[in-house]
Amino acid sequence: MTTHANFTGSESPDDIVKAAVDEFLLRNQVQHYTIFYENSIPKMRYEFAGGPLEFSCVYRLDIMLLPFFERAKDIYDNLGSPFLDPSLRDVLIRYVAFTGMVSMLSNLPVLQLSIFGDNMGENQLLAQSIFLNSLVTNASPAKKRAVGREASKQIKKWIGEYVSIVANRRQDYLVGFMNRQPLLSIPTSVGRPVGTTKPEEKKHQEAAQFAANVEATIRTLYVASGKMPTKTAVAEALNIGSPEYRLTSFINKLTRRRIDYQAICDRIQGSQNNSA
Repeated sequence: MTTHANFTGSESPDDIVKAAVDEFLLRNQVQHYTIFYENSIPKMRYEFAGGPLEFSCVYRLDIMLLPFFERAKDIYDNLGSPFLDPSLRDVLIRYVAFTGMVSMLSNLPVLQLSIFGDNMGENQLLAQSIFLNSLVTNASPAKKRAVGREASKQIKKWIGEYVSIVANRRQDYLVGFMNRQPLLSIPTSVGRPVGTTKPEEKKHQEAAQFAANVEATIRTLYVASGKMPTKTAVAEALNIGSPEYRLTSFINKLTRRRIDYQAICDRIQGSQNNSA
């Protein structure tokens, strides 16, 4: 990661926060964000209005970023101290802290928008579970216990499926980010012995999981902006491929898994129109 900051090792944690904020402003020109200082306290205002959403958030950046300076010390002491010259500790800790703080700021747009999609998904799960519980309540006394067990199993399945979708989406995001680093290559699958092919059932499972991640991402972006996102925007949110080949990689992945992208978009748009 190319930075515009140079550290000597004598900078205070507040100096690192300011450098990270300045770096974020140089790298990101996001129209919905404003960085400002209030009584020397750095703050970020995020304002958005589009589709069904309108909100304004203010982040106090010193409170959010300063704790990472102590995390940077732990990172260096646990990973770097056995291999590096001790005289480099102070300066390297500041670079680690700076890098982490810039990443935290850069992740805010993705996390802020995903909140709305996750909130919608979780509350759909809760609503259907509560509705199922009401059906159990109305069951006859003789059947209530058995019906309750079946309902509990179904709700547990729903929870597992939803948690898996969210976890896989975060994993795809983190792995995609790390694989864009020049010297890293994080495997995206377990792999299989040479000369063998992936079982059809496994292919179907992976295709269904990828389709679910795509749909969740499209829904999040759609709710946030009020309009259907482009394929490039969806591919970027999923961290698919390198920036110059992102759209091509996404289309290839959809094709290999035989996923009907347009059908997903139509389904999401239809559900939004019905709820309006």
